[in-house]
Amino acid sequence: IDCEDGTDEKNCASCATGHWQCKNLKCIKQGLRCDGKKDCDDGSDEFHCFTYINNTILVYHNGSYKNVCENNLNSEKIANHLCS
Repeated sequence: IDCEDGTDEKNCASCATGHWQCKNLKCIKQGLRCDGKKDCDDGSDEFHCFTYINNTILVYHNGSYKNVCENNLNSEKIANHLCS
């Protein structure tokens, strides 16, 4: 049973192979993560999304990919996340 409110996902250790678990415990297909659309009700599938294009690391932030060195982003926090 797939409940819209995610109650069927509570107390599950993890999602099935090929799926990713949202912060609210909902499972979505791995390919939906970091695709620029909120597939998790809480939008967690779009948190901490990074890509590497033309020797530049970009992070998905406020609806678009931005250079991690832009002034409005916390570059040290992002670097720590990437290197951990």
